[in-house]
Amino acid sequence: MRVSFIVAFAAIVFVSCADSNRGAGDNVVPVFEEQHFGRQCENVNIDIGCQRIANANGNAVWERIDMENCMRTLPHLDTDTIRVAADIMPAVEAFVESFCRDAQDLGVEYVYTIHQEPLYSRDNTVLCYQTETYTYAGGAHAVEELYFDCYDVDSGRSYDFGYLLDRDSEWGVAVAELLSSKLMAQHGDMLFDVSADGVYMPESVLITDTGLLLVYQPYELAPYSYGMVTVELTDEELAATGASLVWGH
Repeated sequence: MRVSFIVAFAAIVFVSCADSNRGAGDNVVPVFEEQHFGRQCENVNIDIGCQRIANANGNAVWERIDMENCMRTLPHLDTDTIRVAADIMPAVEAFVESFCRDAQDLGVEYVYTIHQEPLYSRDNTVLCYQTETYTYAGGAHAVEELYFDCYDVDSGRSYDFGYLLDRDSEWGVAVAELLSSKLMAQHGDMLFDVSADGVYMPESVLITDTGLLLVYQPYELAPYSYGMVTVELTDEELAATGASLVWGH
């Protein structure tokens, strides 16, 4: 569940702005600006910030990345009303207004926030969005989550890492054993089932300059009190399994 930006992820060292000579396939330099929308009603506080590519218009690659990022970051939007980038913020406003009305009718205290930052790696050939979410809907505690979505700068395609754990492939079993062993070595008995048969690729994966950082949200692999579970699989470790590395390197 994607919901807000509260956690500082100090363990990640990244270049957060693009080299001025690097951009999409036609060398257009992306300019990021945060589009922000906040709303407070009787018992609801919503604060949404989404990084938009201000100069995406006319560049098919950046338009594709910009649109897909917004749709991933804001999954509650009515996609039937969104045809171009300019439709996104009106859709956000409509969602927030509807949400406020529903929450007030139910008498629920609700806090929903999103904060986002763009990050570059692999000599600026990979763009990742870091999205921190926070939600509180009553109960003992809020839920904080951290998501990464990564894109190839030249083509605009988003990266999907599910193929790494394809058990029918030559490398899938080896990657599963690698992931299981690293999770156990770093986090031990606090985790749920992280056997080679039970491990899976999380939704949140960051491409670093040395490999992949996997982020499991609270409750995914461990009790809430343990927090997020992270583990890095290096390029060298993955290559040793026979898996192809489809990200920039």
